[in-house]
Amino acid sequence: MTSLTQRGASAPATTRKIDWRVYAKRTESTAIPFDKAAAMVAEALAEKASRYRQRTCAALDAVVYFDLGNSHLYPVEPRGAAAALAELGRQGWRSASMLALPYGMVLTANAGAPDFLHKRVGLACSEWSGPDGWFEPEDE
Repeated sequence: MTSLTQRGASAPATTRKIDWRVYAKRTESTAIPFDKAAAMVAEALAEKASRYRQRTCAALDAVVYFDLGNSHLYPVEPRGAAAALAELGRQGWRSASMLALPYGMVLTANAGAPDFLHKRVGLACSEWSGPDGWFEPEDE
């Protein structure tokens, strides 16, 4: 075990023991394949689609932020998700997209969706190569 010393602004020094083997186990990341992620997105949107009905969904773009602790999207290529993509199509969204940092992907886009969404269906887009800057404002 390793000891760390902590000091607050007005608190006396304290020592706590950390077992780094336990910490390492907690931070392992599990790969979530694209087909499973797409199925989770379709399932998450199913309740909303039933509430809004297809006529309303046809005018809405759904974006799902996919974040499960200690997991990452891998492989990123859209394969094996035909059932989930068909379900999203049946739900009737104008478009359905998934954001799984650092990637964003348009899963489906119907005829009423803008061209920029149609051009990106199935492409894993990433503007950032790493976590530095994911939440930073752009310099203007």
